Amino acid sequence: MTRPWNYARVERNCKQCGIAFSCSPSRTQQHCSDACSRITQATTRSKPIVTRVCVACGKEFQQPQLSRVRSTCSDACIGLLRTGVAPGNKLPRKTLACKQCGGDFAVSETSKRIFCSKDCADSNRRGVPTGRLLVKIQCRECAVEFEVTPARKPTALYCSLPCANAAMTRVTGAEHPLYKEKDTRSCEQCGEDFEARAAGDKRFCSRQCVGAYTTQLQGGRRSSIELLVEAELLRLGIVAEHSKPVGQWVVDFLLVDKKTVIECDGSYWHSIPEVAARDLRKDEWLGRNGYQVIRIGEVDIRRDVSEAVGRCTIGLI
Repeated sequence: MTRPWNYARVERNCKQCGIAFSCSPSRTQQHCSDACSRITQATTRSKPIVTRVCVACGKEFQQPQLSRVRSTCSDACIGLLRTGVAPGNKLPRKTLACKQCGGDFAVSETSKRIFCSKDCADSNRRGVPTGRLLVKIQCRECAVEFEVTPARKPTALYCSLPCANAAMTRVTGAEHPLYKEKDTRSCEQCGEDFEARAAGDKRFCSRQCVGAYTTQLQGGRRSSIELLVEAELLRLGIVAEHSKPVGQWVVDFLLVDKKTVIECDGSYWHSIPEVAARDLRKDEWLGRNGYQVIRIGEVDIRRDVSEAVGRCTIGLI
């Protein structure tokens, strides 16, 4: 490949190894490789080396002249000066009696230990006997004896966590450790009594009563088919209360004197399985409490509201 410029090269000898190499004339390169360059730097920047004699073993060793002067050649010789025996060798040992428990223990000749263990040293410092004082108690679940400290005796009832869990599954009512005091209250919606924690602020016995209370408080949202049925009831002279709470439920229209409930079922909403199941529970509860339930579908209302309401209210006028 032809280049538009000329690469001029010059030949030089490596300052470290003497091997010839080529480089660009604009460079000040003096070595043939990075390895030779590092060797030159290490030799030119290193401190002068001097030879010394180890005072422990008598051997010669080398050390930089300007470094801190060492008198020994190795860590082994340092240990030899301090203990009289090199670290690699086994020091002479002696047997002593523990000052606290009286037991025998072996230490080196130069050791100043007087206790056989840390527990004995701590016990001697606190002025208490060696070891922990333990008492035996019986597990309430499996009747096996186990040891605990005296401080834990009043609260230690079971020997293990499985025993404690097995016992807790049979404990109910006020005997359970997580039991909270309860009192009897009257539901603000349906008037039925229910139990709630004394420290709580529960006002209703169920979620249905909460929904009925909220609907009553907001005045209820009235659909178009409910407005049509209400107008027809007024035309027929039937007195009915709209969105009236009955127990835990809210009904569309309640004829108090006749104890009759009229429900307007939208085609989409009341075809949902969950809503249909709720309507069934609602009808069952109203039936058990002496109410007659009349349901009018959206299709019949929009086709002819007069005919649909008149057919369902026969005998009520």
